Amino acid sequence: MKKLIAGNNLGKILERPKFAAKYIAGKLKANIGYSAGNGYALNPGRVFLVLTGKCNLKCSMCPQDKHPDFRDAFTEDRDNNIAELKKIIDDVSSFKPIIMVSGGELFMHPSWREFLSYIKEKGMYCSIGSNGTLMKKHASFLVESGIDEISISIDGTEEVHDEIRGIPGSYRRSLDSIAAVNAEKERLGMDKPRINILFTITPGNYKLIEQVAKEMEQLQIETFRIGHLNFLSQSDFDAHMKITGQLFGIERDVSWAGFIAEESGIDAQYIADALERIKNMQNKNFKVTVFPKFSRDEIIRYYSKGSFQSDSFKNACLAPWDIGVIGPQGELVTCPNYVVGNLRNHSFSDLWNNDRARKFRKIIKEKKHLPACSRGCCFYYI
Repeated sequence: MKKLIAGNNLGKILERPKFAAKYIAGKLKANIGYSAGNGYALNPGRVFLVLTGKCNLKCSMCPQDKHPDFRDAFTEDRDNNIAELKKIIDDVSSFKPIIMVSGGELFMHPSWREFLSYIKEKGMYCSIGSNGTLMKKHASFLVESGIDEISISIDGTEEVHDEIRGIPGSYRRSLDSIAAVNAEKERLGMDKPRINILFTITPGNYKLIEQVAKEMEQLQIETFRIGHLNFLSQSDFDAHMKITGQLFGIERDVSWAGFIAEESGIDAQYIADALERIKNMQNKNFKVTVFPKFSRDEIIRYYSKGSFQSDSFKNACLAPWDIGVIGPQGELVTCPNYVVGNLRNHSFSDLWNNDRARKFRKIIKEKKHLPACSRGCCFYYI
């Protein structure tokens, strides 16, 4: 309990008590299920819903661009329709998790408005993730509908961001969207949705991180969230596929291969120093968080050659107890490549603790982590 109310979590409690209460309750339930060791999980505190795999950008770090099997599986024209999406929300509304909606680019789903409205009608906390380029014209709706939080990806100064995102003008459109939402909030006298900037560290932008932080400070945002790069070596990938084949019968990868890189391409000392300086930029109106929250030594080891295991975290994955991940075709996933069933044919409660889900959790509890976890998966550290 002491760890749950420390550090970043204490900030959540003070600034967003409703969100914090749900977040901490979810964590407590996940820990209870994990400790029991029988593969069962209490209802998750969060449900992460990938509305669509379709996207209007061509980001250089996205696994879709590097992994044809992932792209084909993720972007097939079989996205859940509005009736199927509402059924999912009806299934989970009894325990009211935090709902996180993303993509792809969620604004490319034809029913995104009706879906977000339905989440709020059911009284649930709703956070959305977007690249921001299609959002400006929907600013009034996003404020009036009561969306709680919007996270927008910005990955560099204008020139570098556009190069990383693969589409000229994407930086300017994202900033225009932020301005439009803030203007609507001011017009209507509302403090929601909170706006966060997500900055993913990559070889092409890490030396600009301080400059970008200073630019974002001027935008009336809630938090500047810095995410460490996900990557894994070929040997880690091969080891991961071998062991998951043996343990779970997984023969085809539709995720991890898109993150293979023998080196991070990032100067570990430089980024460790830069992150320390950025933390000193924080003030009551501009918050900076880094995810995962590593020590300086961990950051250096993370971006250096060789294997990596965190000292700050348990090196044990709680995600299968804590988060329900739902793909765009209704698949309920406990880990990339591992689907426990489809919500088009079953209820959430039927699948959450079915035989496949419990088998996975029991093995993960025993093994603690798999070869791709420590650098390849952000959920491992949530």
